[in-house]
Amino acid sequence: MLFRSSIPTPNFTNNEFGVGSVDYNISDKDSLRGRFVLNRTGAIDANASLPAFFTTKPTNAYLATFSEYHNFSPTVINEFRLGYNRLFAPDPVGPQAFPGLDQFPNLVFNELGGVQLGPDSNAPQYTIQNQYQLTDNVTWTKGKHSIKVGFDGERNISPQSFTQRSRGDYEYNYLSDYLNDFTPDRSEEHTSELQSHHDL
Repeated sequence: MLFRSSIPTPNFTNNEFGVGSVDYNISDKDSLRGRFVLNRTGAIDANASLPAFFTTKPTNAYLATFSEYHNFSPTVINEFRLGYNRLFAPDPVGPQAFPGLDQFPNLVFNELGGVQLGPDSNAPQYTIQNQYQLTDNVTWTKGKHSIKVGFDGERNISPQSFTQRSRGDYEYNYLSDYLNDFTPDRSEEHTSELQSHHDL
């Protein structure tokens, strides 16, 4: 696309990392452990034709765990764990407003080399992954032998949203058609006419 290639496109990625840890010994028989991990990334979404519609695309991941250890006796130990893992990766649109509409549509003008007025045509959409885990184990040691029994349960909830062209996608062969409020129209006949016009 000739128009797009003439515009310098910024490129950046910001990363944030964090780790939290808590250890607490309640007594000789009970102890608690807690962990939290944060990993967030923000990268520019430059899929729009014009820099005014570039946005930051976040990808946020979180992990939290809680553990409790209990010694019933020197040979019997119980381990209880809770875990939560979350991933949030949206493709947002910016705050731009279009007169008379609740969202900014995508307008494509083929006469201008296919320039697109509007945000990333694939936005908005999002992916969320939530993973919950519950584990409980009992370990019994008898002489040279060890027996371990327990339960491990997991649930995954992953809502996603992607409605193609939800904001509206309108193509015009000529800018004048849009300025004169004509119905968007792009057909093979008009494309051939446009090519003939450029050849002149």
